[in-house]
Amino acid sequence: MFRLNTNLKSRLPALLCVLALLFCALATQPIAEIGIDDDWSYVKSARVLAQTGHIVYYGWATPMLGWQLFLGALFVRLFGPSFTAIRASTLLIALVTAFLTQRIMVRAGVSSRNATIGTLAFVLSPLFLPLALSFMTDIGGLFCIALCLYACLCALQAHTDRAILAWLAFAALSNDLGGTIRQIAWLGVLVMVPCTVWLLRHRPRVVFSGVVLYIISLGFVLGSLHWFQQQPYSLPEPLIVEHVDGRHLIYLAVRFLSFFFRFALFLLPILLAFVRGISFRNGRAGAYLIFGLLLCAAICLFPALHHPDSFRYILAPYNGNYVTPYGLADTTPIKGTRPIVLTPELRIVFTIAVLLALLCFLNFLLTNVRLTRFAGKAPRISWNSLLILLVPFTLVYLSLLLPRSINGDLFDRYLLPLLLIGFIFLLRLFQDCVRPSLPLASYALVLLYAFYAVAGTHDAFSMYRVY
Repeated sequence: MFRLNTNLKSRLPALLCVLALLFCALATQPIAEIGIDDDWSYVKSARVLAQTGHIVYYGWATPMLGWQLFLGALFVRLFGPSFTAIRASTLLIALVTAFLTQRIMVRAGVSSRNATIGTLAFVLSPLFLPLALSFMTDIGGLFCIALCLYACLCALQAHTDRAILAWLAFAALSNDLGGTIRQIAWLGVLVMVPCTVWLLRHRPRVVFSGVVLYIISLGFVLGSLHWFQQQPYSLPEPLIVEHVDGRHLIYLAVRFLSFFFRFALFLLPILLAFVRGISFRNGRAGAYLIFGLLLCAAICLFPALHHPDSFRYILAPYNGNYVTPYGLADTTPIKGTRPIVLTPELRIVFTIAVLLALLCFLNFLLTNVRLTRFAGKAPRISWNSLLILLVPFTLVYLSLLLPRSINGDLFDRYLLPLLLIGFIFLLRLFQDCVRPSLPLASYALVLLYAFYAVAGTHDAFSMYRVY
């Protein structure tokens, strides 16, 4: 009984994150009987599945959709075929993801309080919240990756071969099935699980079982991709892009730079906390900061002088499609022009804040990193294991975005898995090197971001209802 109460108490912050996300989601009044972004096609497939029992594509879907269609079809049977009812299934996934995110951060060595603030910064961000109220596959794909990551962390922290094998099998098999929603989610079983097996290579039974699981998973992935390619009106995308020239490379560099700044923008509540870790009495710190400011000014001004349109890439929110100067979820063409929400003055303020935060963080890495400063309590997982588990996944994920960035665009919603990893690293680094608890400024920024997310999502649904 005492152990049960202790476990419930330790999970209470994760439950509070779930309730906060639910409250904010309901506050947006997410009701609109119209397609938003690509989800009109996915909603149609879920309705047809509920009516006929068959998966049917309509010439628009590049993700496989998989189990999300069955969940959407279940909500159709329970609550009717409206857009709102079907989108409620994604909110359910988002709530579970919020709980899982907090527990992942704790497993990764972040204190419960910092993990709670980090989770709220993630799930109440202007990127996560509107996606959680759509029928897009991004939240479901993130959930599958998070579930695989949690199982891998549990496997690394288990004490017996039997427990390790159970967690590895769960990570692999759940990701096999989960990845059918969105193919890139299979990077969990294709990259994270092998990295976990490598970290456990001193256990022969685990290595053998890991190889068997990998072969089974690889066969399942290849078979699923073959099935998807045979479906009428599906749109599989190639991994290799042909006919890449110098212009494509310049375009790619600009896109990835903009993508990186968008990444930093959503991490800003934690990034700015590292200002406390810089000692400006250190001459090197001041020199690095001045040099960085001059370099950033040159990088921003050079393209602006030659291509005035490039300002949309160098000013926050950096040409996103969900977080834009016109508000949130500006993804569906409407008649007329939407009013500007983020004025040029506000965009400049946020751009300067992002650049200063990045410069201070890099300055901190170069001058102040000492991982043993707060070593009072042993972390659940070492830095070495954390890097081996997450860095290969990040690199492979970024490499798979290359075809999208050349043929289309790097949408800000592709950042969700990277943001989860980014919050884990930043929170653990701040806690180990600066101070045990986040400053009040981080709390204030999380609230500011959450307020904007709720207001912006509310306005977007209001606009779509009118349309």
